[in-house]
Amino acid sequence: MPAKINLPAFLEDRLRDATHEPAVRKALQEFGKWFDESKQTFFPDYTNHGIQHIEQVLATVANLIPETAEPAFSKDDAAALILAVLLHDSALHLSKAGFWNLIKGPDQYAHLPFFDRAGWGQTWADFMFLARRWDDAMLANVFGKDETGAPRAQVRDPFEHWQNLTETDNLLIGEFIRKHHPRLAHEMALYGVPGTTGAYLTLNDLPPQWRDLAGLVARSHGLPLRSGLDYLKKTPHFGTFAHRDYRNVHAVYLMALLRVGDYIQIQGDRTSERVFEYKDIRSLVSQVEHKAHLSDIIITDKTDDLESLQIDAYPQEVAVFLRLKEWLAGIQQELDSSWAVLGEVYSLQPKLKNLGLTFRRVRSNLDDVAEFAKTVPYVPDRIRFDVARAELLKLLIGPLYGDDPSYGVRELMQNSIDAVREYDQFVLDNPQYAGVSRREQEADVVVELGPFDEEKSYAVMTISDRGIGMAEATIRDYFLRAGASYRQNSHWKTMFEIDDLGVVKSKVLRSGRFGVGALAAFLIGSTIDVKTKHISASVGYAFKTNLGNKTIVLIKNTDLKVGTVITVNVSKEEYEKLVSSKESKVRPKNWDWYCFAYPTLIRKFSDAKNRNIVEANRGGVNLQIGGWRRISSELPYDVYWTFNPAPRLTCNGIFISDSTAGGGITDEASNHWSPRRWSQGRRYMESIMAYPNLSIIDPDGKLPLNLQRNQLRNDDKPFARELVRDMVQEMLASIYFNGPEYITDPKLAEMSLHPWIERGIGEFVCCKQGYGLQLQTLLHGQPIEYALYYSSSAIKFSLSKDAFVFSSKIRWFGSGVCAKFDFIPTKNTRNYPAKRQFLYHSDFVKIDVGSEMLWKEGHFRGLPHLFVEWQKAGLLLATDSPHRLRTAVVVNNYDTDELDERSKREEHPYDQDSAREMPLLEEEVYPAGYIINVTSKPWLLDELWQEHFGKNWIPFALEDRIAKFPKAAQFFKERYPQVVPDEAWALLGGKPAEGK
Repeated sequence: MPAKINLPAFLEDRLRDATHEPAVRKALQEFGKWFDESKQTFFPDYTNHGIQHIEQVLATVANLIPETAEPAFSKDDAAALILAVLLHDSALHLSKAGFWNLIKGPDQYAHLPFFDRAGWGQTWADFMFLARRWDDAMLANVFGKDETGAPRAQVRDPFEHWQNLTETDNLLIGEFIRKHHPRLAHEMALYGVPGTTGAYLTLNDLPPQWRDLAGLVARSHGLPLRSGLDYLKKTPHFGTFAHRDYRNVHAVYLMALLRVGDYIQIQGDRTSERVFEYKDIRSLVSQVEHKAHLSDIIITDKTDDLESLQIDAYPQEVAVFLRLKEWLAGIQQELDSSWAVLGEVYSLQPKLKNLGLTFRRVRSNLDDVAEFAKTVPYVPDRIRFDVARAELLKLLIGPLYGDDPSYGVRELMQNSIDAVREYDQFVLDNPQYAGVSRREQEADVVVELGPFDEEKSYAVMTISDRGIGMAEATIRDYFLRAGASYRQNSHWKTMFEIDDLGVVKSKVLRSGRFGVGALAAFLIGSTIDVKTKHISASVGYAFKTNLGNKTIVLIKNTDLKVGTVITVNVSKEEYEKLVSSKESKVRPKNWDWYCFAYPTLIRKFSDAKNRNIVEANRGGVNLQIGGWRRISSELPYDVYWTFNPAPRLTCNGIFISDSTAGGGITDEASNHWSPRRWSQGRRYMESIMAYPNLSIIDPDGKLPLNLQRNQLRNDDKPFARELVRDMVQEMLASIYFNGPEYITDPKLAEMSLHPWIERGIGEFVCCKQGYGLQLQTLLHGQPIEYALYYSSSAIKFSLSKDAFVFSSKIRWFGSGVCAKFDFIPTKNTRNYPAKRQFLYHSDFVKIDVGSEMLWKEGHFRGLPHLFVEWQKAGLLLATDSPHRLRTAVVVNNYDTDELDERSKREEHPYDQDSAREMPLLEEEVYPAGYIINVTSKPWLLDELWQEHFGKNWIPFALEDRIAKFPKAAQFFKERYPQVVPDEAWALLGGKPAEGK
């Protein structure tokens, strides 16, 4: 017997004698046969969308027409509405051949530019582009999960193996059709249903405008209602007022009826409880849909409110509860928007103003969630691990940290530290909570790793704190949601932020940055157990979960005290990693991540010999004691640096990195503010600033850390220049206050730019005007007649004439800190400088003074073709040619014992077969007309030298320095008091009291 679609009595009566009654009845018969024979190939898991669904929607829309609207509801309204209901979900019955022809066929449907930007071929290509990028959550929703919790399949293009489609391919095509089925309903009204060789079901008995109108009403259940209204207004073949009345059809009213009527369809007879017994429903979405239809739904209009529809349901699972709440909210939204548009279109038309809906409101026993919660054993709310993209879970938990469980400890530890700081601030602002019962334990935060239990196959790690605790919303929306920052929450901002002259600032120091705390716990173990109570709550919460849990059940607990306890079951593999935790550049030993003294923190664990160890946190960063300098900058956080022992980089007391690569600070200095260096003919940039230990105070979370939080982002070094500038200025302050007191002061050879400059030795120079550094600012263009280099204070000498005295021999490639320079004549000349050297040797070969050349024995490397002038004990004077140099240096004394000691400390001694040698002095005499030529560009050191001293040398006498540069003296003593010696303080008015 042919399938038949029965019409509700009201629509059956109105259809009689309608203008297009024959075409509508023909469509009912043909579409009914199609639906009856359809296998819903691409929707194996869907609830019923066949004849039964059509009849239910027709019955519902008929019931939505109030008696007051019936006079304006025309026979042609009935005809158009019936056609629209037939069409609205018909795409779900599309056959395999029909889908091929839709996407690949030669006669593709012409798309409607008003709604769609491309035809079906391009629309499919766009869909596949996005589908290949679906995250695991979306893959599981469409394809389902396997026994491990992973998606059952990945996306591949069905057209690449069309003759061998799998169920996965069908589900993928089904997702595409589901997404676009309202559009296809419209186009099938216009062009027919795609079949094996083209359209095999058409509405060609109807005029084109009528097909367009019926298709638009069908399409409207997937559009904002106003979009359908705009189409009617802007499509010429409908006429000027088609949005109100097109040939006695009131299309906007029909759209409202269909939208609301289709939404209400969630009856239990569209599925069966036995469906789960005989069918494996893969799609997670479809599983929930079936269960939602089986939730004992009762729909009635017999209420005290004549304009409301009462829908009661009794879901037994959280997921079904959430789906029903979403469904109810959707119905109400459709009612609200429909009534608004109907009033706009018809309210001023006397004959049409009564076109409305039977109901304005939906009410349910699920509206009062708190009351409903009392009737079920679960917390009826969406509580889950959540991220902006579910794929981020994999990124954050495993590969991000290299499966190192100590990072999981760090995340939970810093969450606890933050919670303690928030507790302190909350009580300060709300003293009435000071007496609330708080967790009692040995320190503010306790981290304990128990012994491994061989029988249970796990150890227990506990992180407990006396912090502010978590409320239900905090657990749901932030603790269990990766990437969600609690500090962005308006409630947190109200409690912990202040407006400081128009700038919003945090009142508490927080270390949490990216919201991965709870998820990182799974680096430690597979199961976590949480107990927590917020300071302002009357009840606490407990839950236990693993990463694979789809839903987490919160259990209310009135016995908990304020604070949080997180317990993690640690596997054998992770336990061994934790107990053998060794220090490295990116992590501290034994998870000693915390470096401040407050809040207090202790760690408990057993060492390799099963000895119980209790350790306080390292507390190695105390910014209140000497040695820490704060740079001056406009940054939204404070940067402190020191050369005292500490991790290379900490932020808010949390260890970030012990590597000089932890932010590229010195690389930035080299790349932008230092001269170029050369080595073995290859040019390269080398880090020249010594890397200080940094501590950042960042209450507002502005420091650009990478996602692992073990260094600054490589592309962002926001305080590099300020830091290097501060270090260089401190170095200048030390040079200014602690320089040599006369031109040949042995202090010159002892002075060093260390610790500020990594390789900064031998960069000093003196002349009769004073002392300085080898800078372009001081040296370029200076006339040179006599230069002296010496690298030891063991020998004392006096100068018989004016000279430039350098603390060590100039290296031809420059130092990387100061200038690269040489001595050149101002005009062409063949007169080269004469050179001689004083050398010390522990074991001289016998040489005849004045005649024998040193290169014969090969022991005196670096002095080929130099002739011996004289030697005395261990001291030797050699010159490049006999008798060319005048005696400019008078050697007064030398100490061979001290020289022996210095010789032993040579960093790069010669081979054992060669006698050790060490230049003590080297002098050069230049013909007239030579100048110092600086070939490297000035850098930050030149800039700061000129800022404080101009282009002047620093005087030898301390009192002269202070008198000549009083502003520099004042700035340096206030900014860098740690480098000012006592004798300078006496000239500056006295040393300030400690702590000022």
